[in-house]
Amino acid sequence: MPTYEYECRDCRHHFEQAQNMSDDALTKCPKCGGALERLIGGGVGIIVKGGNGNGAGMPECGSGECGIDPTEGPCCGGGGMGGAPPCMG
Repeated sequence: MPTYEYECRDCRHHFEQAQNMSDDALTKCPKCGGALERLIGGGVGIIVKGGNGNGAGMPECGSGECGIDPTEGPCCGGGGMGGAPPCMG
């Protein structure tokens, strides 16, 4: 559930509110009853989890599922920075 930032246009009360994305924006300040403005935040990070726990949903390095023979060198991005591209299935 995302957290939205609000600020009152009248009293400048600033607060955060967790809301569903489908919920309407709040309009009334809880302190003074004035009009609220929903602020634009920096966003949130999204984590995509795969079946093997590497967080990317890609085949495990050295599994052979990527089509690269692991005996020929690093596969599935296992070479680190500048190594082989990640497995794409």
